[in-house]
Amino acid sequence: MNSPTGSQSVHSSSVRSRLDVALLNPYNNMTIKYFSLACSFLKTLTECFSNGTMTALAVKVESAPNLNPGQLTLSDPACGPTYSDDRFAYFHFTVNSCGTTRKFINNVMLYENEISLPDELEVKLNATTSSEDEYQLKVSCYYVVNITRTLAFLTRPRDNEPFAETGTGRLMVRMRLAQDASYNTFYQEEDYPVVKYLKQPLHFEVELTRSSDPKVALMLDHCWATLNEDRISSLM
Repeated sequence: MNSPTGSQSVHSSSVRSRLDVALLNPYNNMTIKYFSLACSFLKTLTECFSNGTMTALAVKVESAPNLNPGQLTLSDPACGPTYSDDRFAYFHFTVNSCGTTRKFINNVMLYENEISLPDELEVKLNATTSSEDEYQLKVSCYYVVNITRTLAFLTRPRDNEPFAETGTGRLMVRMRLAQDASYNTFYQEEDYPVVKYLKQPLHFEVELTRSSDPKVALMLDHCWATLNEDRISSLM
């Protein structure tokens, strides 16, 4: 039996390793049989949260022995790992950042990003080693797109002021007005005021852009319009 060679592949829920073995005749050194042994090591490498946050774990593999996980980045080279050591790099980012792409497939919205070495580091690493250590890991999340519904509403004075339950933590929320139901194009600051007619639908996107807790989700309950920034001002 000759010295085995191995390879590894990284998937969203596991790391799969393969060992290639050649069985040799000890007298004439001829190959009797080739075979492979494979094992999957289950581990959650990508997580998708309902608030639009993604986490990804990039694991160092044998095919890139000289890789420093701390030098890995997302598609945007400015987005490095939140934590790393000599074995893995952990990334935490939102789906609208770090070069994440978005596309629609039927009623599913797919977000994709890629973990790799920046080009200049990969060239430098390959120049100083005899092997080409290439590392690329694609991470993706998909969300089911809700259908658009038309709602009717009547304005009336409120009995009491809206309130929210007390909580702790930091978060940032952004609301944008889309030009149509596709949510591909949004009005910019210089476009306001935007003229709309009665019963013409308004397509708002409300997004939790930053939060100290990746499991925090944004749920819209009551929406109302006001005359100015004072949330208790009335249109009546």
